[in-house]
Amino acid sequence: MKQIDDIEARVAALDLSMSQVCRKAGIPINTWSHWKMGKRSPLKTKWDAIESAVSDLERRLFSSTEPSPPSPGEVTPQAGCNVAPPGGTFKE
Repeated sequence: MKQIDDIEARVAALDLSMSQVCRKAGIPINTWSHWKMGKRSPLKTKWDAIESAVSDLERRLFSSTEPSPPSPGEVTPQAGCNVAPPGGTFKE
């Protein structure tokens, strides 16, 4: 099932396990295993819980590790650059 492969790829990119995601979603890991093996089809509510858990983890992990983009008009220093922009100071 392509959707399962996609979810697992997203989880791997977060360096997390499916057990962690399932726990966050309130879904037993054996339910995930049954979906993956084709023994059962996911109920929409349970699939939505998995999707929501992954999205929430992505949002939390990526927002805490990646710097925010500069505001429009904000000048940011480049690596190794110690020269202030016109006006004299960098916006902090």
